[in-house]
Amino acid sequence: MATGSDTDRPSRRTVTPPSDEHDDSQMNVVGWIIFGLLAILLLPLLPVIALIWLFDRLVNR
Repeated sequence: MATGSDTDRPSRRTVTPPSDEHDDSQMNVVGWIIFGLLAILLLPLLPVIALIWLFDRLVNR
């Protein structure tokens, strides 16, 4: 229940102080590395997956 004096305070209660907005470029790099490794691992499997899908489509006609 908010009163008139509560409007100048933030509505979020937390134990830690708010942090400044900053760029997470290190996390972006980690994400791109994981994406690249997954792409390298999964792209060779794409023809196999396509053949299984095609075989399934032909059999279940």
